[in-house]
Amino acid sequence: MEINYDRIKTRKIIGRMGWALFFVFTGVLFLFPSGSINDSVWLIGTGSIIVVINFLKGIFRAGISGFAFFVGFIMIFYGIANIINQHIPFWPFIIILLGVVIIFKAIFDSPQIVKIDKKEEE
Repeated sequence: MEINYDRIKTRKIIGRMGWALFFVFTGVLFLFPSGSINDSVWLIGTGSIIVVINFLKGIFRAGISGFAFFVGFIMIFYGIANIINQHIPFWPFIIILLGVVIIFKAIFDSPQIVKIDKKEEE
């Protein structure tokens, strides 16, 4: 098995950018006076960062984290639900999001095609 150093480097760069965005976003929210921004803004922003970072890792074939993707979606939807004062049943919501994560995983984790040389078969 050959190690793809470009993918490892890409994964590290995207991961570092995600952490940087997280800290900048959180720091900016701390600048606002307490109570002036709904606490759910942090959930939505942080969840969005997690989902976008994993989406980019998928695009660049740098390996997505299904768990992080799942947590990101939970944060986004619960943040939105909190802002609009809607109660969302927990378990049906989790099951739906698990399905969404499986769909994205199926899209980005396509199996590799193995080519067999005719001379090797003989």
